[in-house]
Amino acid sequence: MKNICLFILFIIYNVTLFAQNYTGQIFNAETKQPISYASIGIIGKSLGTISDANGVFHINIDKKSNNDTITICLLGYKSTSYKCSDFASKNEGSKKYFLEEVIYNLPEAIIRPKNYISETVGNLGDKNTSISFEITDTLGETGAEVGTYINIKQKLVLIDSIGFGIAENDYDSIIFRINIYKGDNKKASESITKKPIYVTVKKGVNKDFNLDIRRYNISVDGDFIIAAQVVDFPKKEKGKTAKKFSFKGRFLGHGMLLRGNPFSDWEKLPSVSVAFHASVSYEK
Repeated sequence: MKNICLFILFIIYNVTLFAQNYTGQIFNAETKQPISYASIGIIGKSLGTISDANGVFHINIDKKSNNDTITICLLGYKSTSYKCSDFASKNEGSKKYFLEEVIYNLPEAIIRPKNYISETVGNLGDKNTSISFEITDTLGETGAEVGTYINIKQKLVLIDSIGFGIAENDYDSIIFRINIYKGDNKKASESITKKPIYVTVKKGVNKDFNLDIRRYNISVDGDFIIAAQVVDFPKKEKGKTAKKFSFKGRFLGHGMLLRGNPFSDWEKLPSVSVAFHASVSYEK
């Protein structure tokens, strides 16, 4: 087996000159419980981060952004926005931010056709060649994402499961949020999931992981993108060698999509693809 390691470096610029670091905590407006892994940032400025498991976040905002709008959002909740100058004033006080849950009047049930076909779409990875995409612990603070474009021929498909290949994992556990977007082979657009989908990856090497998502009732009427977003990545212990985590991949394909945080633009790496795939069903 030929193993090739390709290290993907997300370069995240943090403007520290004349910038202030803001710290806050995000809560459910009704239950008053902390909200894990919400996104906080400025749309169009490639500035963003996510809250940790306890809803706590840290973000640097330049004073030049006072007239911009900062947004706090998470699937399943109504987003809330502040003018940056107002956000700064509020942060000097309670430092608490609240999101309201979205209430759906009727559950959306998808009726599976009596006669249907199931197939696997996307990238399964190359059995003879493994391309490793390295993700570092610093990306867990920003909500970095890596994704694969899925081209489908049918007008409507039900997404039954999401899978990805893991080349190497030295960590006891890592938490990712699986995001599914409408989009093309250049960028993702709107999310087609209504609630966050989390997966905990346990320690192991050369494993293929499949997540059954039928209970989420997700359907799509065109091409889509599967993305894995880092939300909880263990910190590197001081004085110790960094542990490794990487996905499997393959050469060619539709290329790999990536972004450094939920508010930054997608970039495309055309020569390689990450091994994400889906099991879909459609009418026969």
